[in-house]
Amino acid sequence: MKNWIITCLICMPALAGAQVLTLDEAIKIALENNFDVVTASQSKEVARLQNHVGNAGMLPTISVNGNASYGLNALRQEFSSGLSVNNPSVNNRVFGAQAALDWVVFDGLRMFAIKKRLSLQYDIADLTLKDQIINSITQVIQTYTTFAAEAERLQALETTVAYFDELAQLADSRLKIGTGNKQEMLQAKTDWNAQRSEILKQRALLQQLRIQINILLNRDPNINFVADSNIVINTNLILDESLNNAASANPAVLIADKNAAVYKANLNEQISFQMPRIAVNLAYSYNYSGSSAGFALFNQTNGLTAGAGLSFPIFDGLKVRRNIKTAKVQYTNAKFATDFTRLRIAGEVRIAYENYRRQIEILELERESIKLAEENMVIAAERYKTGIGTLIESRAATLSFADAQTRYTQAQSQTKAAETNLLALTGQIVK
Repeated sequence: MKNWIITCLICMPALAGAQVLTLDEAIKIALENNFDVVTASQSKEVARLQNHVGNAGMLPTISVNGNASYGLNALRQEFSSGLSVNNPSVNNRVFGAQAALDWVVFDGLRMFAIKKRLSLQYDIADLTLKDQIINSITQVIQTYTTFAAEAERLQALETTVAYFDELAQLADSRLKIGTGNKQEMLQAKTDWNAQRSEILKQRALLQQLRIQINILLNRDPNINFVADSNIVINTNLILDESLNNAASANPAVLIADKNAAVYKANLNEQISFQMPRIAVNLAYSYNYSGSSAGFALFNQTNGLTAGAGLSFPIFDGLKVRRNIKTAKVQYTNAKFATDFTRLRIAGEVRIAYENYRRQIEILELERESIKLAEENMVIAAERYKTGIGTLIESRAATLSFADAQTRYTQAQSQTKAAETNLLALTGQIVK
């Protein structure tokens, strides 16, 4: 038993100073720091800023213009009456200012189609963010669950090492008193060394998983932590409910719907180019011009002007007609893509659900198996201690327990992964 204690002490530095990181805490950190989530969030903000009535052309444009000029010229004039003017320094001054408002009041409903498209593009950005959140949460859950399951397996390996160490000491004692043989002692020590090697491999695997989780959380890979070993699995998911949720909440389905609506808005936008365009304008202007030569010393005007304009497209080389046909084809393709996406997601949900149910059954079997294998290992060890059982019998029981623990660990992580995948497909991993 002394050697097993040394092995445990070797494992302990990896956990020194480590704090427990729960799954909920890991998800929270990922949503705050994950690079892909932050990038998708910024894209959503850009779409929000673009979704404005001004970008759709619904608001008027107001401008203010001003001008000023000064000239110094030489003037020479000859009139038919014989009068002549010769002024070498004539001052000319011109000043002007204008405030103008231009407003397109009708453009064939194009501005409404553009605003609809901008709103849909914002919705798509929002759904894309949700999809990225789902992907990030899925990665965190699956990696974290694997880490927790493998940590549990490490504890089981330490238990196995303890039993093999005890068997090795018993075989050595029997050899010394003449009731055993050297082959048994060598086999027991070989098995003990093999399990110690498995522990070292398991520690390396846990460190790799720990680094992967830290990267998913966008933080220092060297941060040390331990996982909460309590892996909660929802075993009550229902197929019909999952299908309904996928149809109404799966981001891929919803994005496909929005994309089809975008192409519909684009079609309406192209149709608007066949319609007349009506614009109104209002302006207030001030103009002043003055000269040191001439009959008038200055001329000044100011006041309001208002007007309206109508334009109607007659012929543009059939450009609009071609654009409308293209938009119709794009809209038809988008509707087909939406139908196909719904069909594909429904199929994936059915496959995921079947895998989920099978994994739950496997997990229950492996949970029972590990209890049986542990009990069998204890009994075989006691039989060997009392001289009733053999080393071969005890060794087989111990290896059977190790195999059962490996299968149980895999079943845990695979069942949680199956549940997470199903929840991700149905859009229920994010509420």
